[in-house]
Amino acid sequence: CVANGAAPVPGVNGVPAGATCVGGITTVSAAMTQAGINSGSGTANKRLLFERGGTYTMPSADYIRKSGGIIGAFGTGADPIIQFTSNNPAFFMLSGVGDWTFMDMDFVGVSGFRHMPVTTQFADRSNVLMLRLDVSNTAGCEPTGSGIFMVDCNLSGLVGGGGFVGFYTQHSDHVVALGNRIYDCSGIEHNIRFQGSTKVVISNNTLYKPANTKHLITIRGRSTLADPAVWSGVWCEHIVISDNDMDVGATTGPSWAAHFGAQNQNSDERTRDVIFERNYVRGNTTTMVCTEASERVTIRNNLLVSGFNGTYQAGVIDVRFRSNAGVPPPSSTYIY
Repeated sequence: CVANGAAPVPGVNGVPAGATCVGGITTVSAAMTQAGINSGSGTANKRLLFERGGTYTMPSADYIRKSGGIIGAFGTGADPIIQFTSNNPAFFMLSGVGDWTFMDMDFVGVSGFRHMPVTTQFADRSNVLMLRLDVSNTAGCEPTGSGIFMVDCNLSGLVGGGGFVGFYTQHSDHVVALGNRIYDCSGIEHNIRFQGSTKVVISNNTLYKPANTKHLITIRGRSTLADPAVWSGVWCEHIVISDNDMDVGATTGPSWAAHFGAQNQNSDERTRDVIFERNYVRGNTTTMVCTEASERVTIRNNLLVSGFNGTYQAGVIDVRFRSNAGVPPPSSTYIY
């Protein structure tokens, strides 16, 4: 347990009994060094807890090099603030490790810089939970691997420009976005983009305002990384998108609320087995739900409010085929 003032006391103010307690910690790197999690010779299975009400700066990127642990908070009051002070590529970067929970922290970025509070260096990391995080003025979170969960987080006012997404994963399995508020991504791209992911649940989120021409939710297939025109042989499948409150806002261009399919007509990315249900969707002047999925899509029991922010000029739901890369045309699309 660390604090930027006096050293915490074991058993007092929510500090676990038997905890190692250190005061005078002002940077996240110092806290990680104290816990021994940013060194290959450190110790696995650690909890690193920051005192609530304190601010801890992050002047440069740091890596987590040991598996297994929780980084969170102790005490009462406001969640600890993790404040970026330079153009870091990331805050917590998992370097070949997994089994980590990040919870109860408030990440604040520096305007104009591209920070990511949680990300992974390699694509094969597993079991990452982001729980009750507040994220503002940053470029979103991009962990990748198997077992990636974002739950009850609040992301708002995201910045960093093109190439960044509120919640992004690539070639991941068992990915969940549950109960989050991802609000105003006009300074980046999509609110949620899962590229080539299988077994996905996106439920009970509040999603508002992607960047112009981008989407609140986009589910892309999995092509071969070296050549997007070549299919990987892996279906992006078993996707449930339910009970979300979705508002495209005053965006321009084809800012679809939801999209399933390849990222473009020249990428061989195949999607199937999608359920889109019980969502409340407000559109602007373009299509709200666009599906290019190849097989078995069910769109049912949604409330789709067309022209919510202007005169409506397109179909509410678009089932389309535009592939030049060998993706099969859609079949078995059901709208109830």
